[in-house]
Amino acid sequence: MKSFKFRYNSILLLLEKKENAIKNKLNSTNNELSLLKDYHVELMNSEKNYSDVLNDKLNSGCKLNQVKNIDYYKKQIKNMILEQRKKIIKTEDEIFNIKKELIESSKEKKIMEKLKEKKHEQYLIEFKLDEEKTIDQLVTYSNSLRRWYHVRKSISKWKEP
Repeated sequence: MKSFKFRYNSILLLLEKKENAIKNKLNSTNNELSLLKDYHVELMNSEKNYSDVLNDKLNSGCKLNQVKNIDYYKKQIKNMILEQRKKIIKTEDEIFNIKKELIESSKEKKIMEKLKEKKHEQYLIEFKLDEEKTIDQLVTYSNSLRRWYHVRKSISKWKEP
């Protein structure tokens, strides 16, 4: 009997490649999110530093122009923080969508793997049946040869007198 070949193996391989591509996309998006969060933390620290500098300048007494500049930079950093938060939220939404896509891809792949498993089990059953049939034929043939030999021997005994 021929060896087992899954008819839809190329589709299964394609689904595996698709799933791996989605996993890679998810990984890179997670890395991007991590970088965005790190930068967000840096901006928050920078804002805190500017607040501390502003408080020090106000307590020690300085020119109004310096206070305006420091306050301007602090406002710019706040705007950057807001933009960074928007980017983080957008990236988190993208990760959520990629995870949904990965779940769907995994389901499709599992369906094909299950089909392959069923086809393989069916192949094994057919192989076993074919093997049993062949063994039965051999046993039947062997028994018929023995009978034929015994019949021929008994016939030859009758002819001898």
